Formats: sequence, C-alpha cells, structure tokens
Amino acid sequence: MVTQTVDDGNADGAETVRITVLLEGGHRETVTVSLQDPQLEILMRQLGAPDPGLRLLQLPVREGQAMLAVRSDRIVGVVSEPPMHMDLSDEPLAAPAVEVSKVFVKDDFLPSEQLKRVYAYALKNAGRFVETSTSSTDRDYRQSEVLFDFPEIAEDIRTRIRKLLPEVHAALGCAPLSSTIEVQMTAHNDGNYYKVHNDNGSEDTARRELTFVYYFHGKPKKFTGGELRVFDSVIRERRYVAAESSQLVTPDDNRIVFFLSRYLHEVQEIRCPSHRFEDGRFTINGWVHQL
Repeated sequence: MVTQTVDDGNADGAETVRITVLLEGGHRETVTVSLQDPQLEILMRQLGAPDPGLRLLQLPVREGQAMLAVRSDRIVGVVSEPPMHMDLSDEPLAAPAVEVSKVFVKDDFLPSEQLKRVYAYALKNAGRFVETSTSSTDRDYRQSEVLFDFPEIAEDIRTRIRKLLPEVHAALGCAPLSSTIEVQMTAHNDGNYYKVHNDNGSEDTARRELTFVYYFHGKPKKFTGGELRVFDSVIRERRYVAAESSQLVTPDDNRIVFFLSRYLHEVQEIRCPSHRFEDGRFTINGWVHQL
C-alpha cells in the first residue's frame, strides 16, 4: 500500500487535497480529490517514473460539474494544496495485461503425393520468383522471394483451407470468415528473414483477419532457422504492441499454422550453406478475409 502524508499545514486532518494539474502546452486544471483516490496514486507515479502502460485519468473538475479526462503521459507536473508528500517506494503499478497469442498448428496438411507435387512445382518455377517487398521503406526489413501466380496449386490449397476453417475458428475463438483467401508462394534461402510486423496494418490489408503459413522443403532438410515467432500482445495507446513473451513455431515439412493477422510476428533468419534454391525453406502463405 502507498503511504500518503500531508505536511503540518493540513492541521485539520482533511481527507482531500486540491491539485492543480499542469498539462502539455501550458494548460492547467484544478481538481479536489480524496487522498484515498487511486487516480491520485497513478498521477503521482506517472510523474515520478513514467509507467510504460499509458492510462486515461478521469478527475472531477469545476466542483464536480465536469470531468477532466487526460492521458497520463500528457501531465507535466502538479501543485498540491496543502503541501502533500506520497511515499511511492513500494511495488510499482501492475504492468499492462498480456494477451497470449492463440496459434493453431496442424501437421500432415497435404497427402504425400500432393506435397511432392507442390515442391516440384516450386523448383520448376524457380525463375518466376521475384524479390519480396513491404509497405516499409526499409529495404532490409524483409529478405525473400515470392511467386504470386500459381493457379495449378493455389485453388487446391484454398479448398483444403476452407474445409479446415471451422476447426481453426473454434481453436482461435474467432467468428466465421468469408471464403476470400489470398495466397502466395515464398522461398527463403541463406540469410533471409522477415522482421517484426503484423499482416493487416495498412489500408490495403485491413480486411485480413487470419494469417496462415504452410511449410514444405526438400528431404533431407538442408537449412536451419526460419522459425516463426508469434508475439503475445499488450494494448498501449489504443493499439496492440508486442509483449516480451512469444510462441515459436518450427517450419516442419507439411505443417500449416494459423493465427490472427493483427498479431506481431517475425521469421527468424535462415541458414542454408549450399545457397541452392531447392535446399531452402518454402511456404504457401496467405490470409483469410473478414466477412
């Protein structure tokens, strides 16, 4: 518990204090609050050591006829009447709650003959893969190659995903989605990666609800790395950001993984000593749209 003391100037033992809140831009508001009001503790902690989890403070002003609602990081100082001291040396305020990411993984997604066909198709069309790009201007944000047009394979993948969606919806706790499914084929080789990102953070991608990644590669496996890391989330400034915790999915042959497109995730660096196209990490990845 936070210990609160008021200087001798408050000799009548009042249980309230008058606080002038100094805001960014030179604005100020005066409020009268109880010494036991948790908003007062949040206010003082924010000033002493800004908390990483932003809070909306709601304090009564104008003799209770109005409410001041202000983000905690917009407050630059306070003046208390009578003089007030708060002992903030005990435990800090609780950190923002972490939302654990839900990930659905299914092995043996394709029959063995279909798996062989997909891998053979990728090798046959190696010359049609192009360098990937992102909405970021950072050319080093993503390193891989992609094939956008592969109708001989894509429709079968869509059909199999549609059949699997009820199980995916139940596992991830999301509402049924439309049958609109984007797909692309991606090849990762030595030194390739994809830094932390989400899949629906722009106007063009906003309708993406579910992300899926289907893995396949040659045998024996001749690369290492390439794991998918899906981060848990916290809400800061009304948006989802990555928590320190995460889940790691290995790119096992014939495995498919689904997760919400808003989750932040990354592809860890691939090591393929041979540098040969056929020895790399391949995926058919894409997105299921909202209704």
